[in-house]
Amino acid sequence: MRLPLLLVSLLTLALMALSAVWVVVPLSGDVAGAVRQASRSLQISSQIKDFRGQDLGSYVDETRYVVPLESIPARIQRAFIAAEDDQFWKHKGISLKGMMRAAIANAKRDRFAQGGSTITQQLVRQLLLPREKTLVRKLREIVLAITLERQMSKKEILGLWLNSVYLGNKSWGVEAAARHYFNKHVHQLSVAEGALIAGLPQAPSLYAPHLRPNLARKRQLYVLQRMKRLGWLKTTDYSTARRVKVAVQPKRDLIVEQVPWVTETARVELWKRLEQKNLPSSGLLVNTSINKDWQLDLQRLVDQKARTLPRSGLEIAIMVIDSTSGEIRSLIGGADFKQSQFNRAIDLDRPLGAAIYPLMFVWGVEKGLMSVDGYSSIAEAAVKSRFAEAEQIAPEIGYGVVREKLADLGFHVAEAAAIDELKGSPVSLARAYLGVGGSKQEIAMSSGLISNVKSNGEVLYSRALSEAAESLPDSLAWVMRQWMSIGSRVDSEALAGQPLLKSVKGWNAWWIIPRTDVVITAWVGSEHNEPQSPEVFRQSDRLMDELLAEWMRRNLKPTSLGDTPEGISFQLSRGAPGTPVTRIPLLIPGSGLF
Repeated sequence: MRLPLLLVSLLTLALMALSAVWVVVPLSGDVAGAVRQASRSLQISSQIKDFRGQDLGSYVDETRYVVPLESIPARIQRAFIAAEDDQFWKHKGISLKGMMRAAIANAKRDRFAQGGSTITQQLVRQLLLPREKTLVRKLREIVLAITLERQMSKKEILGLWLNSVYLGNKSWGVEAAARHYFNKHVHQLSVAEGALIAGLPQAPSLYAPHLRPNLARKRQLYVLQRMKRLGWLKTTDYSTARRVKVAVQPKRDLIVEQVPWVTETARVELWKRLEQKNLPSSGLLVNTSINKDWQLDLQRLVDQKARTLPRSGLEIAIMVIDSTSGEIRSLIGGADFKQSQFNRAIDLDRPLGAAIYPLMFVWGVEKGLMSVDGYSSIAEAAVKSRFAEAEQIAPEIGYGVVREKLADLGFHVAEAAAIDELKGSPVSLARAYLGVGGSKQEIAMSSGLISNVKSNGEVLYSRALSEAAESLPDSLAWVMRQWMSIGSRVDSEALAGQPLLKSVKGWNAWWIIPRTDVVITAWVGSEHNEPQSPEVFRQSDRLMDELLAEWMRRNLKPTSLGDTPEGISFQLSRGAPGTPVTRIPLLIPGSGLF
């Protein structure tokens, strides 16, 4: 395999060399003008909007600061040239030596992995060409690079590249990198500091100083050694720079965010949908399903309440989904975004326990089940046991049917030894209860919050709609909300009257509130599944009760379980002596559900 690839590589090298002959390279139009225009476009911000078009924030262009080449010290210029293209001042756009080195490396790896690009080639590739690694693109890159060198001075090429090269962690250009990594301007950088960032263009993530300091240090020493070997750094200065231990600033997020969980979730989703990893330079309009007012208020409440959360490794997550459209309106992925960016609202995977039990009552009613042992009706079993009798209902429905229905809802049933061991997240749980909330039309079933993405008016992505995973008849959805609301005071004084179920499994507590306007789910749990004292769990339970109750009071209309539909009767159920009689709604046989 390697010999043919070596031959192909050498043949490719020969073709590239032939194409590089000055007299045969045709002009490719105004390449210089195209490069200048593309460079200016890098300063466009990517805007993120809520579902009404209100600004949520932006992936701002402050991560790229344009500075004239004269403001970039010669020592910094030389560090980058030594690392990336030591023949920059001599070649005409391409380096035959670099292409030979790449051809040999490709043959050794048995794949096309390197391209031997000069700084000029990197500039035209970044600004004018697609990202795929193909021979056609490489040849276009060569022609454009040589043409650019005929139309633009070396200094301008170097200045544009130094102001647009990506240097990791949303830093574009040397000035942005200097501010991010050292809290300095580029003209203030030492040789050692300049060598550190000059080593980043090859692989910013691999050599990231915050994440991989040892690899970053090795790369820095390589750059210093190259500068010394080229005669651009005196032996004494080289020795001094080697001994210096540069102090990288603590990692900071340069994006000014009002709603960090939203903007970060949108960023991750963009990467998945569009592979859009260069957001500061994209100029995108990102429309989301988020309600800005709800999100800001929920974030404020979390910031206030989280201060009182017991300091014992507890975390929280909240999801609010529109019952009608299925779209995410608000989310909180953790108690403190600055401390941890792990989005528990979407990516959590913890045992749900009894949180799915009401769904089995739904399926029992659909199957025609009228009673449960020990109770006069399935309705009484639901209300009095707070759905705990789901374990009796599951065999009646059939375990195979239950597991199939749970799989249809998106749960990974194969990984659960028992039904109450099923794992999920706030978003997966909320999706499962959309039918109970009353959803039955086409909805946005993905776990994302981006509605569409546009660039210069062109739609790059638009979320497709799908049928609700569990669409219920109005009467059944209404009855389920009633059953969940009756007795909710037992679970929570603050949330009494809401269609509520609370579940605790291990060190995980869940809240499910399927209203007709929104479905709310929440989680409080031990971050590392470490044991917690009963008192700590009680405190966190009260905290979430109060937080959700206050947020609903400030942002939602009073609880509405919906008008009583046809086909409903009521059963009078007596509790302990002295307690009021409870009217439990029943579905009438023959109403179309049995």
